[in-house]
Amino acid sequence: MSVVIIEIDSFARRDCHRQLWNSPVILMTSIVNRVSNWPLLCSGPAAMLCMRRGFLCIQNIPTLRKCTVDEIHAFKHNSVLYLTKRELSLAAQKHMWHIEQPNASLRARNLQCEIELTSPQNGLRNTVAYQEVLAANQFIQLNLGLNKETVTEAYQRGNDLIALYSRQHQREATPQLYWRSVEQENAAGIETIISLQTDLLASRCPIRSVTKLNDTLTAQALTSTQKWVDVEEAKEVRAILVQLSPALTYLEIVHPTDRMDTNIQRDGASLRWEHIVLDLQLEKGVIRRARLQSWWIQNDSEQSLANRLVDSFIASAPPLTT
Repeated sequence: MSVVIIEIDSFARRDCHRQLWNSPVILMTSIVNRVSNWPLLCSGPAAMLCMRRGFLCIQNIPTLRKCTVDEIHAFKHNSVLYLTKRELSLAAQKHMWHIEQPNASLRARNLQCEIELTSPQNGLRNTVAYQEVLAANQFIQLNLGLNKETVTEAYQRGNDLIALYSRQHQREATPQLYWRSVEQENAAGIETIISLQTDLLASRCPIRSVTKLNDTLTAQALTSTQKWVDVEEAKEVRAILVQLSPALTYLEIVHPTDRMDTNIQRDGASLRWEHIVLDLQLEKGVIRRARLQSWWIQNDSEQSLANRLVDSFIASAPPLTT
């Protein structure tokens, strides 16, 4: 078997090592022989991360032969492009959320939106999903009990936007909000995590999440019996699925262990619903959390992707957040 080898710097090798190991492009350790001044590759393990240099090879040449100069140049070019795309992808992930107090914005590949951190009751604004502008709709408007919030700290951690809010005498608990960017094939979304804690021996602080949609085509709700029914007939709602356009649907899921109640109102093509979560007794020193997921889904007329997303979310373990 013949191979093409190019030498790469340690920074690129270190970054791509894990990604390339199971792909046709494999990182190897050294040259063990030379035939007619053409390098061959050893069969040893991947190059150690502490080594300064490594070699990339590709094993798609079925017979042993010399590689032409054009083939080597082409491979070098393609490898550099691969690494460049990988670096750009990592950079995009690191800067997925942009914070300019009091506003924050998400700039993911298939989903963009804005959040006013001091007014989470305004929800996700100026939403664009798969290049469809949805600015007339309001998603996940979080009513934490105050008209205006004071943000003590806001920052990005991985795919999360995290906002910490100050204690207020008008409210018996202190909230923290997490907006987590999530993505699947043909689906882009945000998982919203609401965290409450109190310094009081006993308190209560119900949180309301409201979504308002206009010009909807169809709307269904998933009940506790795992059946999709018309939203106006639904009871004990686990998820709501709305057709926004022929190619785009919106799925909102509230975790069944967190939902206290759901109220749905429909007026022609307009739809509004409210989830109530964390309407329970809070104890001093105990942190309580609730989770919702919002998904914008492409081309899912059979609802197969929506069903998988619901099942995956309901079966998922509670998040580890601090």
